[in-house]
Amino acid sequence: MRVRFKNIKIILISLIIFLITNLTFASEIQDYLDELAFIGLQIQAVDIDMYLYLGWLPEEKELMKEASKKAVADLSEIRTYLLNLNLPEELAILKDINLKTIDRLKEIYTGIEEKKDEEIKQAFNSLSEFYTQYTEKLKGVLNKYKSRDKLPENFNPINEEIKLIKDQKDKDIYLNAIKLIKDKKYKQAYKNLNDLLDKYKGTFFEDCLMLRISDCLLMVDSDIREDMFKASEEGIKILSEIVDKNRYSPVLYEAFYKWRTKTQEFYHGMSNMSEIPNKEYNQKRWQSVQTIKKYLVDNPNDLWAKEQIALLLDLPNIQRGGIMGNDNLIHYGILFGGMEPKEAE
Repeated sequence: MRVRFKNIKIILISLIIFLITNLTFASEIQDYLDELAFIGLQIQAVDIDMYLYLGWLPEEKELMKEASKKAVADLSEIRTYLLNLNLPEELAILKDINLKTIDRLKEIYTGIEEKKDEEIKQAFNSLSEFYTQYTEKLKGVLNKYKSRDKLPENFNPINEEIKLIKDQKDKDIYLNAIKLIKDKKYKQAYKNLNDLLDKYKGTFFEDCLMLRISDCLLMVDSDIREDMFKASEEGIKILSEIVDKNRYSPVLYEAFYKWRTKTQEFYHGMSNMSEIPNKEYNQKRWQSVQTIKKYLVDNPNDLWAKEQIALLLDLPNIQRGGIMGNDNLIHYGILFGGMEPKEAE
């Protein structure tokens, strides 16, 4: 029997993260709230790992037992991280509720292979009080600290990329390459982008070029490489390099999102029973957040940089439970398959 009620908890955690990341605050408070959003994602990652056994492998008691031990260990690691987080007094209640949630989850997962479905269901239902308390306290903080530093309605991230190009001819080549990719003329776009690469080595704009080159390799209908396996490896390597440079880029969020999506598809799979290493993805996500924060020290008025942090933290974990498989299918379709976001709703 699949314990479908666990999706309720996932939705609640996602709502809390959405509330945190879709408003802006005084920088110090925002830093603490970003930490709490990251912690929420990591708690949810544990939940998604355990959902494999509760939802699809309920009879595999030995595997569930081993998975529960790992879940408890991961939660203990998150708990230690949270304990070492020095939050201001007004956010201390959020820390306390998180600690109680972690402790309750550890109780639930300990020996879960021997528990009955109804017992598990009741235990998870008992968590709802924590999420209610957390949301209420969080809303109070949001109302007190939210500010109005928002991007203009006509904002286009591409403009942040072409700001990095001084030569008008190079701007035209880059914008045309983006259009060629949209028109599925990958070979020509690939050539034009590579022709610019040497000129911009070591600059912020190099990452923009490399991201678009990876697009040419990774789109599902690309004909750049006859060996699609090698094309996937090359594209993932490019995206990983962008993220791991620890250098700010106006395409850092997009590079991370595409890296995670393609990595999951290529190395782990998109079924509900696939391994989904959200914990590792989140560590890489947090690395990108810290890269942007370092950049903001000297560029505090860069609204797109701030928005990229919000986008990174608002991006949901890859979750199980779809009709056709895990929801990386949707991410993959949008990023590499030409699916419109509204089609995925």
